[in-house]
Amino acid sequence: MVGKVGPNLKYLIFGGLLLVINVAHSIFIELSANPDGSLPYSASTASFLVEAWKLIFAFFVYIRLRKDDTDAKHHNVTWGVLCRMAVPASLYTLVNILSFFAIGYLGSTKYQMFANIKIFATAFAFRIAALKRSNVLHWFFIALLIAGLLVGTPQSSTSAQNLGENVALGIVLVTVISLCSAFAGVYFELQLKTATEHPVLQNLLLYCWTSLLCFILHITRVDARSSDGYVGSFFEEHMIYAWGGIITSAIYGQVVALTLYFCDNMVKVFASSSAVFASAIVDRFLFRKEMSFNVYLGGLIVSMATIGYYCRHDTLLEEDVVFMKRQNLWLLMLVLCFFLVFSVLLLSDGSPRVAVDTIERGILHPNRTVISN
Repeated sequence: MVGKVGPNLKYLIFGGLLLVINVAHSIFIELSANPDGSLPYSASTASFLVEAWKLIFAFFVYIRLRKDDTDAKHHNVTWGVLCRMAVPASLYTLVNILSFFAIGYLGSTKYQMFANIKIFATAFAFRIAALKRSNVLHWFFIALLIAGLLVGTPQSSTSAQNLGENVALGIVLVTVISLCSAFAGVYFELQLKTATEHPVLQNLLLYCWTSLLCFILHITRVDARSSDGYVGSFFEEHMIYAWGGIITSAIYGQVVALTLYFCDNMVKVFASSSAVFASAIVDRFLFRKEMSFNVYLGGLIVSMATIGYYCRHDTLLEEDVVFMKRQNLWLLMLVLCFFLVFSVLLLSDGSPRVAVDTIERGILHPNRTVISN
């Protein structure tokens, strides 16, 4: 059924699903965290349970598939496919391990900033694998996407003295993380689209490997900052939000596999980038968190980069009226609704002061320091 849908609509459907699930996951994690932001449970336990639930979901999907697809060659589990799926599983696990150390060296804010290398690395690996032809405008909008994320990254209060010489090591780790993540994603997409085994079977074997590796990590307790490694801690009071984060993350993994098969890695990249600002909007309404003007500006830049990347580039040089007529109605409505939401947020309580002070300080009075209450 999905294969009969047009490419633009497929990108919208899967990108929207990734965006919604990503935001829902961030809400559950926010609700399950302590007041100081720490997690009252083991990160390795959560990772293992996420992969276990991914495996359970994939198993039931595969059982249902076997009833409809009786072609034996699609379901042969050979050493070849087992080894091929071990590659992305090992890389994903390595990324999870190195992330703990990179955040420790750089801090969460600088880690988010340098982690944008992964976007360019994914786009480059995506192009090298020749999964989709790219033009100059594609690279321009990818650069614009990275610029939007950098603009929207909150300023760090950590001094350079606290970070010291560990910054260089942290940057090296982030670079390794970005390259491993990019290669794993593109490699897995290439396998899903070219291997003779059914994509659902490949997805199932991938989760077998990741579940095994996460279980090993849970036993060895790689995440030294976690507080409790017992699975039973999730059954305690108020841990329903933690389970919500686990289930949404497991569902997210299934949708990612479908996205890689029916669309491509860049849909996941743009959806994940947009989810950063969508989560900030949700936090604004649910948790009454203040948003700086940079977050609004970064969200608008990411939105423009996403629209520019996926619109028809041959229409960008046309007259504006002709360009509008060529676009689908749903895309125009989506853009209109998005900018309407940001307009409402900019006019909400607390935000105008931030916006006016930022513009006034940067344009009208560049030498004056604005002190906000």
